[in-house]
Amino acid sequence: METLAAAEIETLYARIRAFVAGRVGSAADADEITQDIFLKMHESLSRLKDRDRLVAWLYRIARNRIIDHYRTRKPEAPPVDRAVEAKEDDAAARHEIHACLRYFLQTLDAADRDILQRVEFDNQTQRQAAAALGITPAAAKSRHQRAKKRLKQGLESCCTYVFDRRGRVIDYDPQNQPCNDKG
Repeated sequence: METLAAAEIETLYARIRAFVAGRVGSAADADEITQDIFLKMHESLSRLKDRDRLVAWLYRIARNRIIDHYRTRKPEAPPVDRAVEAKEDDAAARHEIHACLRYFLQTLDAADRDILQRVEFDNQTQRQAAAALGITPAAAKSRHQRAKKRLKQGLESCCTYVFDRRGRVIDYDPQNQPCNDKG
């Protein structure tokens, strides 16, 4: 098979990178996975018999690499745990973040608080929480995602957070008045 022109590679790279970025959590992961895909393409391109199948072949490699990425990565700490880990050396800062977390948890409706309590604090799976709440696992998953999004929005309205590469809070800056003054 003939070699690819640089412009063609750049176009393919941008398309595959966008595909990967839409399916993984961070730009760094997307860059790494995309580089792996193009390395595999470079190593195996001579074995591709039908040039018309190149794009489909790259997307298949991309899907497989994304699956591998999710299989091998360590589970992230829940967002609630990240806030608790913030500024471990500073008890006052932890107290402020806890107060902010408590305040915004109380602003959520009962269904959101309940699913967060079960999944984030009581370490139930979404399936276990669904059974306890009498809802389908799909409904529990949706409710959990919406509740985390609402909690995050509330927390971000209070403070600006700085996260490390693992997603843990390493610093924060109150935007307005401290959250514990709200409640």
